[in-house]
Amino acid sequence: MGIIATILKRPKTEEEKKQKVDELHARFSRLVGPTPELTASEVVKAREEGEDIILVDVRPEVERSVSTIGGAVTLDELDKLDRWKGGERKVVCFCTVGYRSGKETKRLLSDHPSAKVYNMRGSLLAWLFEQQRVVDGDNRETNRVHTYNRTFAVVPNGIEAVY
Repeated sequence: MGIIATILKRPKTEEEKKQKVDELHARFSRLVGPTPELTASEVVKAREEGEDIILVDVRPEVERSVSTIGGAVTLDELDKLDRWKGGERKVVCFCTVGYRSGKETKRLLSDHPSAKVYNMRGSLLAWLFEQQRVVDGDNRETNRVHTYNRTFAVVPNGIEAVY
């Protein structure tokens, strides 16, 4: 099956959808090159254990206004924080599937080599498959997520993809 056919094939089960998110992340990660990564489940566990992690939503406002991870900051807001640049706090970047956040992870590490910056593998889509909540622009829980385009509209049951 060709690359286009593989991308456009719509998975049906939750497990097929998770696998599709992994495949999309892997495909686009090759374009970015190697970056430090944490899985969504690792981020969830670290937060549950009280680790002070800065989540950074690298997507534009039009996407963030539909939904984001509660407590996440933007790149502009991150620039105003200092405690992460020397590695005091982990920074975890995310977007829809991990391509844009991978690029930002590389840029941040280039600018701040001693920082602990990671790309969330599978990003917001993987977060949703961990049964984690998202909030809208008014910080209200929502079941909608902006997936950038139809290709990335691989969401868990009960979540509405917007693109």
